[in-house]
Amino acid sequence: MYVTRSNNESVAVVNQNKLNWLEKYARSEEGSREHAIARDQLIRQKFISPDPVVKSDDNYWGQFYE
Repeated sequence: MYVTRSNNESVAVVNQNKLNWLEKYARSEEGSREHAIARDQLIRQKFISPDPVVKSDDNYWGQFYE
């Protein structure tokens, strides 16, 4: 839930489980297993959006062979 107040301040209300995963995500090093797990949990809870789908054509796969 997101509440906007009249004096231009805002408040976000998040359940404890999402807050715990958000803290793990923010404090962990990008690329680490802990970061990936926390990110996955936040995506599953629809707190952050997933990565866009990449079209896997020959151009996409060719970048790994160069």
